[in-house]
Parts: sequence; structure tokens; C-alpha cells
Amino acid sequence: MKAYALSTALVMTCLLLSGCGGDGIPRAAVQGTVTYDGEPVESGVIMFIPETVAPVALKITDGQYDTESDINDRRGAVIGHCSVQIFANRPTGRSYTDVMTGEKMEETKQFVPAKYNERTELTAEVEAGQQTIDFHLEK
Repeated sequence: MKAYALSTALVMTCLLLSGCGGDGIPRAAVQGTVTYDGEPVESGVIMFIPETVAPVALKITDGQYDTESDINDRRGAVIGHCSVQIFANRPTGRSYTDVMTGEKMEETKQFVPAKYNERTELTAEVEAGQQTIDFHLEK
């Protein structure tokens, strides 16, 4: 039992000292501005999608995003070439009743064209360290 406790303590110390407790994938802090037709995107999500691992989704608030807004764990974007998708909704002025809760909800609609999300043409080269990557989207 003592050997098990000692080996567990040794492994935990190694993880803490070496920083190997993450997913082992090189990542970097990113931040930037997202505008659509010259105006800041009020709220939405920007996704950095590398070729081999899961994407990182960051919240857009008042036209700004950064890795601190990582929806999962602030792990940063994967270093290297990434596809980028940007999603944002606007109120339509209509409302509906949620069938599950009976609550009145405001209807919203995706306003960013598919060429920036579902059929994205956007890419980014994420480099080591902190960097700013801005996206100025046009209609």
C-alpha cells in the first residue's frame, strides 16, 4: 500500500512540474475583433477548427473575443492552420412559446452568411504566444 501511495505521489508531482496535465497539444492565446458590414458583432461564437483535434469555441461580446471566453476551459486555440467559423443571431422582432417550458421566447435568426460558418471560407494561422486575429466580415 505504501508503494502505491508513493508511486501516486510521484506521478502527481511529475504532472505538476512538467505541465503534462493538459491534452499535450500546443495551444496559444488569441483575441480579436469581429465586425459584420462595418459594425461589431454584438454576440456570437467564433470557432477555431484545427485539422486533427476538436475545435475551440470562444464567445463574441460587443465585437470582441478572447481565449478567456473559451466555452469549455480557456485552453486556447491549437497552434497551426485552422478553419474559422463565426455564428451570430439577431432578434427578428417575433416571439414564440417554448413547447417544453411554456415560456415566451424571443425569436432570433442567424445573420452571418454561410460562407463564414457552415461553408466557411475563413482561416487563421495560430502562432505560439498571445496574438490578435481580427475578422471583418462583409455581406
